Amino acid sequence: MYGLPGDFDGEFLVGCVLAQICFTENQITLHFDANVAITIEGPYAYQDTPLVEDPSTLRVPASSSNLMQLIGHRVSRVEVTREATLSLFFENSHVLKCFDTPQYESYQIRHEARVIIV
Repeated sequence: MYGLPGDFDGEFLVGCVLAQICFTENQITLHFDANVAITIEGPYAYQDTPLVEDPSTLRVPASSSNLMQLIGHRVSRVEVTREATLSLFFENSHVLKCFDTPQYESYQIRHEARVIIV
């Protein structure tokens, strides 16, 4: 809805360990150490094997999920596109992508007191 700020730097996510995932009717919240959380409210993709070129786009609410495979793993790299897609690469070679849907709030990033709504 709002996109990512032009000065957004996702480097603070590198090294964060995913500690908890919470599923609700309309959200998936990923709780990391270092007082960081990402709440997904729109489309996302999860890739658990590097062989998949283009993983399927998933939507909230999740009727089932393999995201739990990320718990306990560290973010090794972050990429952001102009289209406000946030890609988190984990040390176990899995990838989570959060996509922006311009008409709706798609995801939120919380880092300490700062909240970014995309």
